[in-house]
Amino acid sequence: MTLDEISKKVIEKARNDWKNDVIQSRIALLKAMDNAVRNMNDERAFDPWLMGGVPDGATEEDYEYIADNHEDYIGTVKLFANIIKNYAEEDF
Repeated sequence: MTLDEISKKVIEKARNDWKNDVIQSRIALLKAMDNAVRNMNDERAFDPWLMGGVPDGATEEDYEYIADNHEDYIGTVKLFANIIKNYAEEDF
């Protein structure tokens, strides 16, 4: 194996490790956001969350799917921010 091949393998492993770390961090944040919205105990927050955020009865696979899809993840984070903003402004 050449030095170039070894370098490529090391870089690829580092990329994969980094991606796994990012996905795990995103999953943790999704779970925290999901928990926060569900604990609001208000349908005005909960209903939009179920429609565009994390599905009811979400599995690890659901969280992983959202976390791994950049557009879905960003959309979910924006929805959460909007729900929190509305909650703070309107005092649900």
